[in-house]
Amino acid sequence: MTTGELLQAVKQHLEGLGLFKAVVFSELIDRDLCDLPKDTHMPAAAIKDGDEQETEDRALGARTRRLEVLVGVYGLAQTKPGQGLLAVLDLAEALRLALHRNYLGRAEIRSAKYVEGQASGLMQEPARLLVQKVLTFRYELEEPS
Repeated sequence: MTTGELLQAVKQHLEGLGLFKAVVFSELIDRDLCDLPKDTHMPAAAIKDGDEQETEDRALGARTRRLEVLVGVYGLAQTKPGQGLLAVLDLAEALRLALHRNYLGRAEIRSAKYVEGQASGLMQEPARLLVQKVLTFRYELEEPS
């Protein structure tokens, strides 16, 4: 399984949940930054690859790849203080529950877990203010050497 295939599997799963009006790939997800396409409908999720590691066990003839996937959750900041934040936090929790220990139907995934979440923050776009929360998931894949 390639990194791209993993990202596509995560995207398909998120689209199937019906939590988001848009699920997109992103080249940039960081605190207070994301390259969401202009006019992306909210709430939205953005997916990006994270760190990768590979280890090899020659005795077993197996290789393990550890891939991280970053998922940003975005919603509109509301005029009522905290309303947009609470909505994004609820979506982030639903996302965490949906992906933690979810092997996405792929036999080569040996471990799938939620690793961490960044503190929520605000992200300014030209015409709107967004609330953002970024979650990190780690997948371990076993491959023959």
